[in-house]
Amino acid sequence: VKHLQLAGKFEEGLELIAGAAEAAHQTLWPPLSASVGMRRGALLRRMGRFAEAEAIGVDAYTLAARHGDWGHAATLANELAFNVGYKQQRHAEGKIWSRHAELARDHAGDPVGLREADHLNNLAVILYSQGRYDESSAMHRKALAIRERTLGSDHPSVATSLNNLANAVRNAGHFDDAVEIHKRA
Repeated sequence: VKHLQLAGKFEEGLELIAGAAEAAHQTLWPPLSASVGMRRGALLRRMGRFAEAEAIGVDAYTLAARHGDWGHAATLANELAFNVGYKQQRHAEGKIWSRHAELARDHAGDPVGLREADHLNNLAVILYSQGRYDESSAMHRKALAIRERTLGSDHPSVATSLNNLANAVRNAGHFDDAVEIHKRA
């Protein structure tokens, strides 16, 4: 499903995930159901079906947290922070989901910091959408530092962080700095 998502074949991914959802339900193993819900919600969000993605994400998060599946819970809460706080522009609710992500991350662990980088990125885009560009830039810089240290400077996630940072810096009025950051991306 992840490869279909990366290829932009969202409808095919949803068809495949429907079969996986039924199989997961039959296993009676909650972490598998939470994982399937996570994938389905991500596909729906990328299709612009934000409310559906949110509903599925909330159910999957609740299932994961209830059963101590903190890794999936952390990812789901981060996804919900982005979807609700940035895509749906419900900033206060997005920040609440960001706090859920922190809590779940604390339980799951984050040995290399990538969950923290995702968390910081999601807070940064919420701040960006509120017009708080300097605060957004600071968060993006922290996320970028973690991603560069962990993944190396040539990783696509680092390029995404650089692009996000450059946009925030540009909107804060620091045009020359933004051009230099975009060149690095």
